[in-house]
Amino acid sequence: MVSRSKPRITGIDKPAAKSHIDKVKKTGKVADIALDRYGEPTLSLFQLRTALDRQLRGTSLANTVIRDREAGL
Repeated sequence: MVSRSKPRITGIDKPAAKSHIDKVKKTGKVADIALDRYGEPTLSLFQLRTALDRQLRGTSLANTVIRDREAGL
C-alpha cells in the first residue's frame, strides 16, 4: 500500500533553506538577463526536435553529449 501522506522532513536548517531559495531566485534573474539579448525563439519546439532528429540520425542527444565528452570535445 502506498502512503498518501506527505513525508515529514526533519533536521532542515531553515536559514540554509532560505539561502538556497534566494540563490535560486538570483540565478533565475541572472539567466533572464544573460538570455534576454537572444529574444524569443524563432523555432517551435516541434521544429527544433525535428531538426535535432535529422542531424543526430536517431541517436539521442544525451548519448551524443556523453560520447563528445568522452572524446574530449
